Formats: sequence, structure tokens, C-alpha cells
Amino acid sequence: MSSRAGRSGFTLIEVLVVCVILGGLALIGTVGFRNFVEHARLESATHALYTALSDARSAALSAERGEQYGVAIEPGRFIRFRGGEYDPADSQNQVTEFAGITATAELEGGATTVVFEKRTGRAAQSGVITLVQDATNASTTLTIAPSGVVSPE
Repeated sequence: MSSRAGRSGFTLIEVLVVCVILGGLALIGTVGFRNFVEHARLESATHALYTALSDARSAALSAERGEQYGVAIEPGRFIRFRGGEYDPADSQNQVTEFAGITATAELEGGATTVVFEKRTGRAAQSGVITLVQDATNASTTLTIAPSGVVSPE
């Protein structure tokens, strides 16, 4: 007769194997979810910057308030401003902060601002703006043509 006769249940080894398998699956799910959240954060920042550039160009095209409009790019944020030059002290500036994202501008003449001419919408500084997700190193790029048209790549 066997010594296990009449006993039911799981051995400690069987329980540990199941725990290890469930732990591995949970880890895979957590990493995948984190990557999804970081990617969504990068896409959201790219959309916000694209919208700010497009809005600034539209305001300049319509000669809203008879002024030029632009966007200043800084590593952790961008600023939509009114006028031909960025003034950090202007209370009318619209600042948008990035969380965990670094922006770099490679514009004509090493500029970090894009100013759109009134009534034509042409960009005084064309080039590319790259947003990089700090946690994953994923990136997106916006291209600003001399005509002022902004396009994602």
C-alpha cells in the first residue's frame, strides 16, 4: 500500500511551480503595460506640440491681433508665444510641460524657436523637432517646412 493513499491536495513543489509561472506572467504583463503607457505619453506630447505649432501658424496666417506667432522649444517643455520674438516674461505665453520627455530642435541657424510670419504662415526657421521618451528612448519627429507646414514623420 502506498503512503499517499487517502491523501489529497498539492505538494509544496507543485504550488511553487505554479507561483513561479504566475509571477513570470505578471512580470511580462507589467513590462508590456509600462511600455504601452510610455508610448502613449510620447504620442500625447507629440500631438500637443503639433497642435501648438499648427495653432501658432493659423493665428499668424489670419494675422490675429496683427502679430506673428511662434513656439519656443525647451528640453522639458514648449511655449506658444505671440510676437516675432520669444519673451520668457510675457504673461500671455502658453507653457506646456513634458513629463519624462526631452525635446530637441534642429532648426535653421541653431534656433530653438519657430516664428510664423503673419498673413503667409511661412516659418522663419525650418527644420526638425525630435521628442525622445526618457524611459524607453523611443522618439518621434516633427518637420517644419519653410512654408510653415508641420508634418509628423
